[in-house]
Amino acid sequence: KIQRYPPKKKYTCLINPLTIMNTVENLLQPHEPYNVDKSMHKDNRATLIKNFKSQFPDTPSNSIILLKGDVTHHVHDGDIELLPNQEASFWYLFGVEDCDLYGIIELDTGKATVFCPKIPDEVSLWMNLHDTDYFKKNYCIDDARYTEELETYIKDLKPSTIFVNNGTDTDSGLKTDIPTFEWLSNYKVDKDNLYLCLMETRVYKSDKERALMDYIGDVSSQGHIRMMQNVKPGIREYQLDALYKFHCYSATGSGLVAYDGIVGAGRNAATLHYQ
Repeated sequence: KIQRYPPKKKYTCLINPLTIMNTVENLLQPHEPYNVDKSMHKDNRATLIKNFKSQFPDTPSNSIILLKGDVTHHVHDGDIELLPNQEASFWYLFGVEDCDLYGIIELDTGKATVFCPKIPDEVSLWMNLHDTDYFKKNYCIDDARYTEELETYIKDLKPSTIFVNNGTDTDSGLKTDIPTFEWLSNYKVDKDNLYLCLMETRVYKSDKERALMDYIGDVSSQGHIRMMQNVKPGIREYQLDALYKFHCYSATGSGLVAYDGIVGAGRNAATLHYQ
């Protein structure tokens, strides 16, 4: 005789569900998130163009930079995607968080254009995906087009050189993800000059960047203080870690944190990067 399901096991719930339903918790308060100055990314583009032309004064006119953002990462054996985590240089120059995007910066004029996938109407019913009007309205860019228009757009530009962000990170050893369209073989594509110039440009932070980093640092520090204030016998590591992530999420509106907390009890605290 096959027992299809194991017998039910008794377990102890941390909190009685009825208690949750009948208790008004004071965890959440009305909150206005930090207003990120989107012009910061326009300033970053201008700084990059200035540095690039200074470092490579012989750059031919009508050249462009073509960048590729992070792609959608699907969960194995599931129908959901991982939380977007935009490629750092793409976010630095455009400020856009969505995946599967391309961006063009025209070196002569500084014009910035973002290209996004065209979303079928039936998909937009259950997926929070955006069209070109959204990007024009919410980000400091000059234009937004659909990815299907990218080839024609570049063909009309007739760029003398297309610079792509090709390089290897010295810490992780990972290579950047560059556009690989077959039609790019019709153009002069430079894979050597942009990466190091862009990395060097990102080292020096503007006042707007420093203000944002100060805010994020303050939120993260407050989250660690909140964890320490709630340490007591019987509290688990994962409970404190959850409290830290809750604090950062509720304060910033971002599901990502500046850095993960290291929450080690007992001997675990002797491991520097304990998780």
